[in-house]
Amino acid sequence: MEEKTTNIKLEPQPISEVEIDSNHLATIMYKNNLAIYVMVVISIVLIITLNIWGVIFGLLLLAVCLFVIFKIKDYKCFEIYQDAILIYSDKKDDTVIKINYHDIKEWTVNNKQQGSNGIILILNDGRTIAKETFQINKAYNHLSKVMEEKESRVIELNKLRNEKITLENPFKSKKKK
Repeated sequence: MEEKTTNIKLEPQPISEVEIDSNHLATIMYKNNLAIYVMVVISIVLIITLNIWGVIFGLLLLAVCLFVIFKIKDYKCFEIYQDAILIYSDKKDDTVIKINYHDIKEWTVNNKQQGSNGIILILNDGRTIAKETFQINKAYNHLSKVMEEKESRVIELNKLRNEKITLENPFKSKKKK
């Protein structure tokens, strides 16, 4: 299948001007609020146990959770549609870049234990777009539904499947003439 190598327009535009002709699948936010609130509940349970170490750890955990809830801004990162993805600006919630799936050559997730988590999109013209989010599993699940054949791991596996592998027995002696 030949990929289109057109000049892909990546100019931010107001969300009100973007035309979407397909179903909305998911909105990917920056913070994973469910995980934060589960940690708040765990910290409260630790404080209630009245064990000295449980109280200390619970108070520290609660302080970190409250810091994340109140000081780190949550914003939209992506909106995934059936035929396109909208990438939101970090600064303004009303400014987006629309990328159609046929303009994307390859995509992958950057899921690190330490450092940034996010989605990396490689466009047909060679440009790369990276966007950080802590809802990496939700983003992966929805992108793999609409663009499974363009995921980096799937592309690598297909390359390996198409390679011809010849195996030799290292214990077999070669015949001498």
